[in-house]
Amino acid sequence: MPGTTARLCAPLAALEKAFETKKQGTILAAARSVAVASEHCDPKLRERLRQHILVRSEMRWVITSSMETALGGRVRRDATYFRLLARALEENHTAESDAEAALVWEDYRAAAIKENWFAVGGVEDGVLALHVVRMVERLPQDVVEEMRDREVNYRSLSKGATTEALPSAGMLYERACGADPHPEAFQMWLNWARKQKPYQIADHVAERWRVLRATDVQPLLYLMESAEKRSAFKKSRAIWRGRRSWTG
Repeated sequence: MPGTTARLCAPLAALEKAFETKKQGTILAAARSVAVASEHCDPKLRERLRQHILVRSEMRWVITSSMETALGGRVRRDATYFRLLARALEENHTAESDAEAALVWEDYRAAAIKENWFAVGGVEDGVLALHVVRMVERLPQDVVEEMRDREVNYRSLSKGATTEALPSAGMLYERACGADPHPEAFQMWLNWARKQKPYQIADHVAERWRVLRATDVQPLLYLMESAEKRSAFKKSRAIWRGRRSWTG
């Protein structure tokens, strides 16, 4: 509606300036004006606007309950909201924000599956897992431990979050390769697993690769190398001799 759009322009511009001040009172007053001006908007579009504003305010550490009051009530925590929040966290480019984003992406996944955006184990599920694992892999160990030991800020603010723990790289790789078992993803998983202890972790990955992609030679070569490092030469020879039966 042209009239509604025109009424929103000035309040939205004022809200943008208010965010720049980083003053909670100023931000809340401007958000209140936007909420009033958007009362006659399409309900779905209005809710999307409220979600955008809430996420912006969370990035400015505005008290969530105060912002929701200014916006006229509780903001819906659905897949759209969690995706907005996860992307906003990623834009901070800090290890702590990446860790929080990984948690929020898990909440997005749960909401998206519930809302039938995609299915468990579908290609989209695998793509999301690979996106998140890139963040999780580069997290410093102290950040990982801190995330396990304390309540996560954004999740506690974002009532409706369901994830209980930071997803592990191993779990994410397994999800990604189960959804879309292409060799590049398996190679990434194996590269990660080779840095872990005990050796059985990497062997498990190679076995999964072998089962899901029986014609690929890379997992066989790894399993042979792994066996030889432990002086398990009989097993190494058996792996190679069994290649024909494995590949058909």
